[in-house]
Amino acid sequence: MSFTIEKNRHIFACWAASRAAGVSPLCRFKVEKGKEILDKVFGEDGQKALDDSLKNNQKDFDSYHNEIINKVQTESKIKKYKIKSIENDGENDQTIDGMSYGVAAKLINLYFKVIFICGNYNDNNKGINYFHPPIDSLLFDSLYKETKNTIWKKYKWSKMDFNAYQKIIGGIKEITKNDGLWSIEEYWEGHQ
Repeated sequence: MSFTIEKNRHIFACWAASRAAGVSPLCRFKVEKGKEILDKVFGEDGQKALDDSLKNNQKDFDSYHNEIINKVQTESKIKKYKIKSIENDGENDQTIDGMSYGVAAKLINLYFKVIFICGNYNDNNKGINYFHPPIDSLLFDSLYKETKNTIWKKYKWSKMDFNAYQKIIGGIKEITKNDGLWSIEEYWEGHQ
């Protein structure tokens, strides 16, 4: 295989996503493990992400996104990765094998951000408006300051299960309306 811009972008996206998702003290993993999982899900050049990820509406993207997160969670449970997480079911924390839903979502969401949002796509490509943003405590803190909505204080991104994640994405959808979910990053203070 020749080294292409797409391959280079995929490698960088894997690195960035793995660094961001693997930093939580509740689920630490090395970049190499994150990249292996993303390679398994999207192919070693990321072509499967390019082929499958752009959708015509939010419902189709949300369904696809959940499938991809489930694939990442399944891959992360393989013994060779030795990844463990703390997950919150809304009441009690529990240790699980593999990545929590929130950690898997951050891995995928940051990968998509690099590939699609920052990767040579523009506002003319409406499919990018359905992509979920990377979620972290900096975003939660900023959204709480802005809205005073306690939902942003209720969850930790690395402990979220499916239901908590859906509540958070629902809150983001309310704020962003038709601007694209990625636009919530206006409130992310990590860049300022």
